[in-house]
Amino acid sequence: MTLNKFEFKCLVISAFRYSLGRMTAMSGIITEIILNNIKELESGTIEEMIREIEEIESINVSRLGMEGDIDLWLDFKVKLKDYLRR
Repeated sequence: MTLNKFEFKCLVISAFRYSLGRMTAMSGIITEIILNNIKELESGTIEEMIREIEEIESINVSRLGMEGDIDLWLDFKVKLKDYLRR
């Protein structure tokens, strides 16, 4: 199966938004998939995910999930930012 960049971006953003704030293993699975394929993403897509995490974090960090989920999303945000700094 082959996806073009736009299709891949749509899939990533959809999976990210579905998983954000969920209290299931899906959050860990999706963040791992995204990080494993981060080189395929444009910086704007990565920045969009960072903004969405920070928006939820500024409103009410508990919307990111339970304690373990919060740690996962905040760590994911740091990894995204680190990647953009390279």
